[in-house]
Amino acid sequence: MKRFGKTVAAFALVSMVALGSSSARADLMVTYTTTGAFDGVPASPGTSPVTLTNGGSGATLASLTYTGTSGMVDLFAPPLFLNFSNASFGSFQTATGSNTALFNLTGHTFTLYITETLPAPSGGSPATFNATLTGAFASTASGTTITFTNPSQNVTFPGGVVTYTIVPPAFLINPPSTLAGVTTIQGTIAAVPEPATMAAAVTGLGFVGGGNWLRRRRKAD
Repeated sequence: MKRFGKTVAAFALVSMVALGSSSARADLMVTYTTTGAFDGVPASPGTSPVTLTNGGSGATLASLTYTGTSGMVDLFAPPLFLNFSNASFGSFQTATGSNTALFNLTGHTFTLYITETLPAPSGGSPATFNATLTGAFASTASGTTITFTNPSQNVTFPGGVVTYTIVPPAFLINPPSTLAGVTTIQGTIAAVPEPATMAAAVTGLGFVGGGNWLRRRRKAD
């Protein structure tokens, strides 16, 4: 019984070492940048900043500018191999002429481009992956909103899947009189590892759980 218990303990130790090794390999810092396009112009990969202007008279001239951002995320951070982070995907800013009302944006669209860059392997080049999320504007008497028709998109790369999501998918665009006309695009970034990495983690945890169960059994006996 003692020999069997030692054997299980050894397996648990090996599994924990393997799990720790997998964690180290999976712990990956990547950068992401965002750019945009109004009405599909410019096309991918977009630009930042980019401005949509009203073609009306100077007295009612208004503009909407999108400014992108950049950030870093630690993918598959141990020990749970699941990273969930709040993020900013850039911001809109409204501006007007002598008329304080924002021009009617109904019918205009916005495309958000997210470019994810993985660190370059030894002797190699960085790898990039892209996500594209699109939204449409609607103006009413109460204000202008944008609704993203595909607010969530997966980016698949050799290590797993990263999901970029805009939360909420529909929100009000602040007029110049509110927060200086700035509206931040809020969202989340979630990462899930490839099945092989997750399986290794589950197996390791299973061995550890088995070792703990045997120790409790021996004490009970």
